Amino acid sequence: EAEREILKNKLVNNVVVVGIKDPGHEQGELPVAFIKLIDDAKFDEETLKNELYKNCQDNITYYSVPVDYIFISDGKKSKKELKDIVPSYLLDKIIYTEETLYKGVNLK
Repeated sequence: EAEREILKNKLVNNVVVVGIKDPGHEQGELPVAFIKLIDDAKFDEETLKNELYKNCQDNITYYSVPVDYIFISDGKKSKKELKDIVPSYLLDKIIYTEETLYKGVNLK
């Protein structure tokens, strides 16, 4: 669901959304999007993250909206490799949504 929405952005070449275990989340996992942009993409990172977050928030179920959007240069990582990157990245940050409290980066 989230991958389909993120791929609608013209700067996105590929995306993988992985779930990071979180017993406090309604679905038991926090979704995190790893995004490979098109070659030579010109973008402001915070602006693009906010745009992707807003598009997901407006068009998919709230618990499927990724809590973070991480841009990667190597699109050949497995989901396991991507999951290994995330936990330390999310530990001390908080994002509030209207429905629930997530650990993550505040994209609002």
